[in-house]
Amino acid sequence: MRKKHVIFWDYFISNRFGGPTGYLAHLRSGLDGLELDREQKVEFFIDALPESEFPTGNKKQPPTEEDISKHIRYFENPDNFELSNEEFGRLTKRGPNSVHLHTTPLAYKVFRSFKRHGVTDIPIILTSHTPESNGKEMADQYRVHSIDDRACKRLEDAVRFIEALAFQASDIWIFPSIESMDPYYATIPKFSNWARNKDIRFIPTGASLPRMSVEKNAAKAKFGLAGKKVVSFIGRHNEVKGYDLFCSAMERVLEQQDDLAVLVAGPENPALPAPKRNNWIELGWYSFPGDVLAASDLFILPNKMTYFDLVLIEAVGMGVPTLASNTGGNVTMERLTKGVIRTFEPTPSILSAEILNFFHLSEEEVRAQHSKLLSLYNDLFTPVSFARGYVNLINQIYADYGMFK
Repeated sequence: MRKKHVIFWDYFISNRFGGPTGYLAHLRSGLDGLELDREQKVEFFIDALPESEFPTGNKKQPPTEEDISKHIRYFENPDNFELSNEEFGRLTKRGPNSVHLHTTPLAYKVFRSFKRHGVTDIPIILTSHTPESNGKEMADQYRVHSIDDRACKRLEDAVRFIEALAFQASDIWIFPSIESMDPYYATIPKFSNWARNKDIRFIPTGASLPRMSVEKNAAKAKFGLAGKKVVSFIGRHNEVKGYDLFCSAMERVLEQQDDLAVLVAGPENPALPAPKRNNWIELGWYSFPGDVLAASDLFILPNKMTYFDLVLIEAVGMGVPTLASNTGGNVTMERLTKGVIRTFEPTPSILSAEILNFFHLSEEEVRAQHSKLLSLYNDLFTPVSFARGYVNLINQIYADYGMFK
């Protein structure tokens, strides 16, 4: 009888998003396209909820004191960290031999529910996707909107407590690479202690090409940038994502080379406003990131800390030359692409110099980068490559733990 590996997710999956939502959508696509051996010993299930259960409203409003109070009450109440009977039934209906979770709160819910029901023989696998401590990330989303700092600290402490319990309770951690763990070592004080005796495995992420609304050769015209050289940024406008660094560097660049245009997608942040320049376009939240990448001559990923950004894989798949800060998964990508993805020390002076150097390359050198990136994507980062690596990893875990007996 085949063993059953269940990826359990309490939200929907969609390749329009990052984090677990996008990661699992790309994995699902890869598994669907992978011709698995009929004699395989493990069946793979991604158990997610339909997107229709999460209706989207109008533009998201800034968080309020009431919002943070709800979050605090939720994370400070241990009773919230067990699966409901319905959720537990959904998780166990296939008789899983292993379970993979993709956030620390959900992993801790599953751990407590297994303990309550006397389940001791199903290993819990955890992949966390945040670019830093989950507690710090959640609290900072309130801090940038000037929410009372005492409430932010209380929320951060509560989320960090759950995060700590989840990492310690999980049997196996899976990360995209060893470098993608760097933000956790940097922002979670005891992470190195928990990691010391933990079984940690690695599998690089893959991704589908991003959504586009126009043909690639029409992308610049869509944004009124036909004939322009375009530098782009995609992501939230905060310090972790490096938006402040990007702005500072591009201000320097535009002082020296004013024939460039800047194209930015991602939710704006009143604490980090965009420079007021005619050649600076802010799209806000944008549903077709492929349009932005297609319009780009150079993509910048200037994260202060990072995990393993899906947008970087998408840029590789679009063949867009990219400069990325030398942190986390960006370092992995520089290694895997043998330096075609270039990393830089994240300071405005260094980034601006790297950008200016790029625009002094010959057309032949730029075309060579484009060609190499497309080849690397097809070899390493497609959803099928991702799924194949994931299947092999889970099979190896089963073999190592004697789970095929």
